[in-house]
Amino acid sequence: MNKLALTAVLAWAVVAGGVFAAGDHKADESANERPKIPPTVRPPEDQKIVKYRPATPKQIEANHKLAKQWAEKVRQDIAPKMHLVETEHFLIFSEWALDDDKSLADVCEKMYAAMCRQFGIPAKQNIWAGKCPIYLFRNIGHFRRFTTEVDQADRPEAAGYQRQYSNGFCYIVINAVRNKIQFYGILVHEATHAFLGRYLTNRPVSTWVNEGLAEYMAAMQVPGSWASQRHIYAARVAAKGRADVMRIFQDMEPTELDYGLAQSLVRFMIARDRKAFVKFVKLIKEGESEAEALKKSYRTTHAGLARAWTQAVERMYKLRR
Repeated sequence: MNKLALTAVLAWAVVAGGVFAAGDHKADESANERPKIPPTVRPPEDQKIVKYRPATPKQIEANHKLAKQWAEKVRQDIAPKMHLVETEHFLIFSEWALDDDKSLADVCEKMYAAMCRQFGIPAKQNIWAGKCPIYLFRNIGHFRRFTTEVDQADRPEAAGYQRQYSNGFCYIVINAVRNKIQFYGILVHEATHAFLGRYLTNRPVSTWVNEGLAEYMAAMQVPGSWASQRHIYAARVAAKGRADVMRIFQDMEPTELDYGLAQSLVRFMIARDRKAFVKFVKLIKEGESEAEALKKSYRTTHAGLARAWTQAVERMYKLRR
């Protein structure tokens, strides 16, 4: 990849086929302030690579039992209105109103199908060890009590998070967000992390790839979400020479700018060659270094990718340093 096509970059702002278009539902209340972006986590270098295999019936039963035990504890001690919405791939434990059940179910399944399309996986294939539990809260206090009393995750200020364990138990937790569009954006973001964590092996990808892909999926699936705005802002900042793109590869920070840069880079790679991006992620998950994965999938280096992306962004905004 000596120079990525400018035409691919021009497609970045096009949002189509979303699972939750901005006009589908009105926000029930005014959007509250943006939740804090969670801190980035570097992947361990010495983690043993374990290939995921289809879950056994015993494993599935154990995972579902634990998920439902947690939900029952929440219903009894924290959020009496929490109830189960079950779909083909998810156990959705929702504190939302019953009227939202169908919308939640539809969004989650369309979201799963979109992630399968991204990685060329048949939608009928189940990447989870059973069904993935999702805990949805409408009350910030209830979310905080869940994180400390049930999950013991100690993430009381997070907008949402996902966790995975070696036994295959994987789940998603979403905080109270009054604006439905932003709520669904956070849900898609965290579900993408969960999906990528379960893809092929347990080996994590680097922060910029993980967060960039999660932001990209949220932006594409939920037009009008914060994720759909961050990459535009970041590209403009970079075009004016006010952002060090190379730093993202080693030291990504939990800021709007860095999340936007990571998404913009991932968008750039996917627009250039979606199959190459899948190969890039697959190679990393199978044990290749990120540098080797870039070389084998895009025939470039980190510096080459940054240079091609920067040139395209500068042309896009007709700004020269």
